[in-house]
Formats: sequence, C-alpha cells, structure tokens
Amino acid sequence: MFIPEPPCDQKEMCAKQRERVLHCLGPIVLPRRRLRKFDRKAYDYKCVYRKLAADGEKADSHKKIEGMKEERKKHRIISKAEMTSLATPLKA
Repeated sequence: MFIPEPPCDQKEMCAKQRERVLHCLGPIVLPRRRLRKFDRKAYDYKCVYRKLAADGEKADSHKKIEGMKEERKKHRIISKAEMTSLATPLKA
C-alpha cells in the first residue's frame, strides 16, 4: 500500500533551493575571472545574433555563426606591421 509523504513547507523548500543556488554562484565555485571570461564569450555571441537579426538572416548553421564571430574578433586585432607604422613618425 502506498503511503504519501506529508507535504513539505513551500517556504522552507524555497529557502533551501535559494541557499543551494547562492552556494553554486559563490566566489569559490565561480571566481570573478571565470565570470568575466564567459561573459565576454556570451557578449560575442549576442552581437552576432543581433547582427543576423538586423540583416534579416537566419542562424541556420553553427559554422556560419562561428565564422561571423571570428570576423568580428578580427576587427579588434592590430597586426604587428600596423603597430610599427603607428609607432614610427611619418617624414614630411
């Protein structure tokens, strides 16, 4: 014969769940460095999806999304040759 368990107190259950979540999000489990790393990655993906939506395209393949993310990343990189041309003054 099945004997149902008495119902748990909802507030107590929510408090325990909140405590577990806060423990998992604490600085021991998620240090600031890790949070910043993944926040940067998530921001890159958000920018790519925003650009796709603005262009009216669909994100139909993972390869396309990764390609756009890499293309976006290239805009922030300055090559060594460009750095030396910036460092040396131009002759008039």
